[in-house]
Amino acid sequence: MEDKRRISRYSYILMLGHIATDLNQGALPALLPFLIKAHGMGYASAAGLIFASSLVSSVVQPLFGHLGDKFEHPKLMCLGVILASAGIGLMGFFDDYAVMFVLAMITGIGVALFHPEASKHAVYVSGENKGESMGTFAVGGNIGFTVGPIACSVLLLTFGLKGTLGFIVIGIAMTAILLFQIPHIQAAGEGNRIRRSSPEFYQKDDWPSFVKVTLAMFCRAIVGTCMSTFVTLFFIDVLMQSVAVGNTMLSVFAVAGAIATYFGGKLSDVVGFKRMVMICSVAVVPFLFLIVFTTNPVVAAIVGVMICLTLNGCHTTLIVMGQSFLPHRLGLASGVMYGLTVSVGGMAAPLIGLVADDRGIPAGMFIIACVSVVALVFALIIPDIRGIPREGEPRINDGPS
Repeated sequence: MEDKRRISRYSYILMLGHIATDLNQGALPALLPFLIKAHGMGYASAAGLIFASSLVSSVVQPLFGHLGDKFEHPKLMCLGVILASAGIGLMGFFDDYAVMFVLAMITGIGVALFHPEASKHAVYVSGENKGESMGTFAVGGNIGFTVGPIACSVLLLTFGLKGTLGFIVIGIAMTAILLFQIPHIQAAGEGNRIRRSSPEFYQKDDWPSFVKVTLAMFCRAIVGTCMSTFVTLFFIDVLMQSVAVGNTMLSVFAVAGAIATYFGGKLSDVVGFKRMVMICSVAVVPFLFLIVFTTNPVVAAIVGVMICLTLNGCHTTLIVMGQSFLPHRLGLASGVMYGLTVSVGGMAAPLIGLVADDRGIPAGMFIIACVSVVALVFALIIPDIRGIPREGEPRINDGPS
């Protein structure tokens, strides 16, 4: 019991690091109106800062994950937090767009440094509760993205543009905590690493299964990103609700997604990873088609919450499965799951937007629902998590069958 409490504590410490890192990603969009007003920046230039941060982060995360598998260094988590915070924290002190662009890229690099190493250690400290530990870690990202805009507004409305310095203060504080805890985190996860004496050492990296999980994650990212992009517009332009109602629904759905991410990880430890993915993948499809034809705002709100619960319920489950199929490349697997999937979702949003411009928002959302069917197909062909042990070694199963 004491060992379980100790492991849980380190999972929460890693979650706090995740919050402090993704806080900066969440704050960047909220910072743009202040920059536009202060520097007369155009909308395209402002959007370019988002592009710089997200693209760099998405592309280099798998690279950092690959390097982390070869040269493990947990203090990279600290460097990631500092760089992510410094990029946003210094942006309020410069009026040169080129400098701000570079700072946005630095934030993206910091985010890319943190995620593979931190998610790898979240697996190490998980013990037998991989779903719960990854759910705890992953929900930190949801919280960071949700709190980031609020923190940005409070700091800048109180202190002006130089209030961005507050993000550096948060980053330094979190870095100090991580530096102090890293030796303990390493010790807590020592017994869960792959060694010659463990069955996982003899399990080969299963690339075909990892690709199937990745494709399912790509589809989920498209659905999640596009729903977040168009749900406010759906409530405003289709259901004829106010902007306040549309933004409130976006916040409600974000909270529902965070709850599903956390408890979905816990539940996957009980029902099994493959079964959890199948339950969520099947359940989300009818809700996505239903909301397309919904004309009642209350019904749309309820259906939207159900979409968020079923879509995010297997988020950490898929991440754990992807990591399990590449047991010798946890960093690379984490980098792909946290990096490339984000960029795929972001690239799909403008394409769905073209359909919405031409045929209306419901037509765009109908395509999103169709993508969920493709995600279900990939979920069907993902195998159970099973090790490939030596002769006489026990198999590694994914839970109750």
